Amino acid sequence: MRAARAIRPAEWLLAAALWLAPTLANAEIPADLLGRAEAGDAAAQYEIGRLYERGAQVPRDDFEAVRWFARAAENGSPRAALDYGWMLANGYGVTQDEGAAYYWFARAAAAGMPGAADQRDALAERIEPAVKARADARIAELTAPAPDAPGGPPAPEESGAAPLPAADLRDVFALRRAYNSPGRGDDAELRPAVRRQAELGDALAQNLLGVMLMRATARADKLEALEWFRNAAWQGLPAAQFNLADALALGVGGERDLRRALALLEEAKAGLPSAVPSDYESASRLFAERAEFVDPYLAAMQGYRSAGTELGQLIEMRRAEVLAQLEMARRLGQ
Repeated sequence: MRAARAIRPAEWLLAAALWLAPTLANAEIPADLLGRAEAGDAAAQYEIGRLYERGAQVPRDDFEAVRWFARAAENGSPRAALDYGWMLANGYGVTQDEGAAYYWFARAAAAGMPGAADQRDALAERIEPAVKARADARIAELTAPAPDAPGGPPAPEESGAAPLPAADLRDVFALRRAYNSPGRGDDAELRPAVRRQAELGDALAQNLLGVMLMRATARADKLEALEWFRNAAWQGLPAAQFNLADALALGVGGERDLRRALALLEEAKAGLPSAVPSDYESASRLFAERAEFVDPYLAAMQGYRSAGTELGQLIEMRRAEVLAQLEMARRLGQ
């Protein structure tokens, strides 16, 4: 059984970003990191997977990301188990398999990984009961305490950056920096702080919260994401107008409206800021901002002004697709 596919805000944009992104001058994995990964270090394997997923130091490659996430997950990395489950649930770099995704979400949750239980529970309602039962039995075997260890095996340790103090962040720009930080951990750690700013009416926070919710597998989260995109789009944020248009064009949450999507894309295009800074201070600010992210196309969807050129490219690509779909519908008399 295959339920409605969990998608990112703009699934097709990932391929477009890969096609448009320039080849990195030093596109290679650091030798020491690769050596540790090949020797079986789960933290190093996970880090390589993240590099491939984000396109940092190497070209973005979901297939390679999945390969390294799988190795790290098998070696006991809870973070890798969560990310591997997410790739399986969405079919990125691997054949979509919600049963396997459930297993890895459950395994990450059993290790105490934040956010994994929510993903596991969302899939539990959609997969076959027999598939769920087999996965639960496998988890029970893994987590059963050994005879000489009443407390059970300790959770695997991982290296990496310390958790970000998300609860203390009050500025939307700081929250966005934290979201794009390599050491941010799971989105669930940042979501409450972003939600607080979104509920105060901050358009950037509303849009960012929508982006975060779109990464979830639950349909309710995607529907909530649409509402946050609407709120930010109504305030005139081009990134939110694009994200909402993209979701409407794809039919996210069962809501497909090509004409409304086209209108939103036109609004987003008209509201794009100038790509040329007006003064030295603005240029310096934009230059510093671009250091916060790796993928300018994902940054564009988050509302970064310094990724305005990339947002314009995304708008034009999606607009061309929507126009083609509308023309096809007209010819078919729909």
